[in-house]
Amino acid sequence: MTEQDFQEGYFTFRRFRVRQTDSSMKVGTDAVLLGSWMSLPSSEKTPELLDIGTGCGVISLFAAQRLSSACDDFHITGIDSDPSSAREAALNFAESPWAPFLNSIDLSLRQYTSTSEEGVFDSIFSNPPYFINSLKAPDLRRSSARHTDSLPFSELIECSGRLLKNGGVLSVILPPDEGKQFCSIARAHERSGGRFTLSRLCRVYPSAGKPLKRLMMEFIWSSGQSLNTPVPAGEDLILQEGTLRTPEYKLLTEDFYVK
Repeated sequence: MTEQDFQEGYFTFRRFRVRQTDSSMKVGTDAVLLGSWMSLPSSEKTPELLDIGTGCGVISLFAAQRLSSACDDFHITGIDSDPSSAREAALNFAESPWAPFLNSIDLSLRQYTSTSEEGVFDSIFSNPPYFINSLKAPDLRRSSARHTDSLPFSELIECSGRLLKNGGVLSVILPPDEGKQFCSIARAHERSGGRFTLSRLCRVYPSAGKPLKRLMMEFIWSSGQSLNTPVPAGEDLILQEGTLRTPEYKLLTEDFYVK
């Protein structure tokens, strides 16, 4: 591979590089935000994490870098129903410093859930499809990756409830309207006495005075009991001041972006 090919086909972070020529979705701000912000499991045991709709694997790689500073052992599984995306994630995992801890599987969430044990994951995270009634793009693979036809919110929530351990966390990033809808579905979902509780919230604005752009949310799965946790007030994150990143955004992503 030539230097030109490398520059055109890869996105370079401080400690790893992401090939993104074949994945249905490329590296984007949403993935960077979620990978930097989401909570990660305690280092007291070997954490098990699941990345739903892994794409090129970038959020899993963010998680691996963060966990590697605190854990000697962890396991992250990335799944994607798009075979080319799953293969490219596998390549990125293999070329990263954390190859032994990462695995990519070409399966839909429904297929994966049907063959997996229940209650095995400490953390599940996803940058999920969110277009519901909008016009679909000519690129069928990109369209599938961004429309809820391929992964309805109800399916993501139901399967996550099956796969999470008691006290496990589901982390997502969505536009505001879709985020509110996701939150309503998650709070209404109940299975075998278990339920999701919104535990953490971040409102993302592109710049001061601009409309809300994204919601980052975390939900705790409480099995067999109800958590009387108050709705979090949340935090605000502004990304830009003019053409520059804000100090808050710089601080959040300083371990990843190349200066």
